[in-house]
Amino acid sequence: MTVKSPFSQFSDSAPFPYFGELGTTNLNSLTAEKYGVYRQQNSGSVYSALNYPVDSPGSLLVLPTRDDGCSQEYRPYDNNSLYRRRYYKSSFMWVWSSWCQEYNTENPPSPDSRLLQEVGLPIGAIIIWHATPPPYGWLYCDGSSFRADEYPSLAEIFMDGSLPLLNPSETSLAYIIKAV
Repeated sequence: MTVKSPFSQFSDSAPFPYFGELGTTNLNSLTAEKYGVYRQQNSGSVYSALNYPVDSPGSLLVLPTRDDGCSQEYRPYDNNSLYRRRYYKSSFMWVWSSWCQEYNTENPPSPDSRLLQEVGLPIGAIIIWHATPPPYGWLYCDGSSFRADEYPSLAEIFMDGSLPLLNPSETSLAYIIKAV
């Protein structure tokens, strides 16, 4: 039996598709079948309800993975930040991971992020956070699912594989949980 590679749609002569303006497209709808490059020109169309990592215009790259899932990379136009997330098959359904921000020499972690790593809080600790996105190793307490194989210590606390759902009364704040 021949297994078709998800990368068989690529060839040396096929261009990587450019789809243009995202408008009000929900980023969760852009999975492996819609791989390619997109852009968001208007900050008025960028909402957390549309699953953007930040409220800033930028470009989106959607790449297929070998298991029919995909990864997304979002790059705001106004800085050198990079946000990534994955769409993958959990034990019983397809789920999106949380967005994570990657740091580099032009986009170092904030002093608050570095301080959180140095404080040594235990996995499962929940704090109120004032910035977007949460620092490396922390996830929003938004009720979303997480992968037990990615966060085994967190899975010992939340055995159903779901983060707690906590909503602060102040909209500029968020509860975050230490995951690694």
